[in-house]
Amino acid sequence: MFLATDKIELITRERGEARRLLFWNTRGAGRRGMWPEATPELTFKLRQDLNTPPRLDVSNAHTSRVLLDPNKELRQQFRWGRTARTEGVLRSGERWSGLLFYPASYEPTRRYRLVIQSVYGSAASEEFTLYGQQNGAGLGPTLFASYPGHVLAARDMFVLHLNVIDAPYDEPREAQVRQEAFEAVVAEFAEKGLIDPARVGLIGFSRNGYYVEYTLTHSNVPFAAAVTADNLGPELCTADADRIARRECARQR
Repeated sequence: MFLATDKIELITRERGEARRLLFWNTRGAGRRGMWPEATPELTFKLRQDLNTPPRLDVSNAHTSRVLLDPNKELRQQFRWGRTARTEGVLRSGERWSGLLFYPASYEPTRRYRLVIQSVYGSAASEEFTLYGQQNGAGLGPTLFASYPGHVLAARDMFVLHLNVIDAPYDEPREAQVRQEAFEAVVAEFAEKGLIDPARVGLIGFSRNGYYVEYTLTHSNVPFAAAVTADNLGPELCTADADRIARRECARQR
């Protein structure tokens, strides 16, 4: 329970008896962390990584232990594969990065289906995510761009949460660069023996939906499926008609 912005109360039960712990943020001497009222020698830290859901650890100079694991039954109730960061550079120089969700029953000798979740924004971090969105989204899907992530990976396929870091924005090459990234990922993963290039799908929400539809109408790669929602369309070309050839806009209509 958050009693205030700088104070947390935890209640644990052991053998039916409740135990109350009170912690608060302290700042000073270059240190910032969670400290208990009676035992300031203890350090509390939220730990997580791409394959470990968040948990609260407590440690002192001699030992460390898990204080609170709100997701300890997650692995028991659900089955998912590992998540890894991946990145590359396009021939045009832009960098791409992403989170690759492996199939739950991954076998190195098999070629799997692939679904690419198109996103833009910050680069991937080590924050745990079930669906792809990070930046404090927690274990649940965000209110926007509710991509499936591990949900589809559990159905025997790879899922790539893909962001082109250096891609232009609000420029004529904006959608073209994303198309090049989709195609580069398919070629690279197929060469590595991970996927069947004839069984690749795309997902795009909002502006990313525009990238997906642009790719479907301009690419020679035979994408097997695509889903877009609430996305921009030809109006983006209309706004930039002075910079984009009118025939390109007409092709997207």
